Amino acid sequence: NPIITSEMKIKMRGWRTALGIAAYLGVLLLIGFLYYMAFVQHSVSWSSSVNARQEAGMQIYTALAIVQFGLILLITPAQTAGTISGEREKQTLELLLSTKISSFGIIFGKLISSMSYILLLIITSIPLFSLVFLFGGITPGDMAQLFLFYIITAFAVGSIGIFYSTLFKRTVISTVVTYITMFLIG
Repeated sequence: NPIITSEMKIKMRGWRTALGIAAYLGVLLLIGFLYYMAFVQHSVSWSSSVNARQEAGMQIYTALAIVQFGLILLITPAQTAGTISGEREKQTLELLLSTKISSFGIIFGKLISSMSYILLLIITSIPLFSLVFLFGGITPGDMAQLFLFYIITAFAVGSIGIFYSTLFKRTVISTVVTYITMFLIG
């Protein structure tokens, strides 16, 4: 799909992508570190007890999972809700529709190119989540299920954002309606 190729070159070339990934991982790392420090301060003999370490691992894992889920729900509509309406605002949608690419191909290409950044954020957080294995209590299957859930949720939210982007002519309206829909679903 030429739309995926074009959009990927535009989105992934700049410094904003690297800065966004660093900020995203920084937030997750900060939350994980704060939970770790809080658990260490409240537990006197955490190094000698296997159950205490597993409890710390579960708490850190749960905190990171909740924060990452919230970040995915916060970032995904901003990435997808302005794709088609942004083309309308730049007055390039008619030019895009006059190409040989089908309407489905355009929407699919815009969705995949928008979701590539979200998938990159999810994949780059895997090493941070793997630190929980040091404590125990979490299996690789648990992490695989969590990340599969993240990917499915991101595509569902992204699809809602693309839908509202095609429905409304203005990016601001489609973004706000996407966030309201996500709030009502939540």
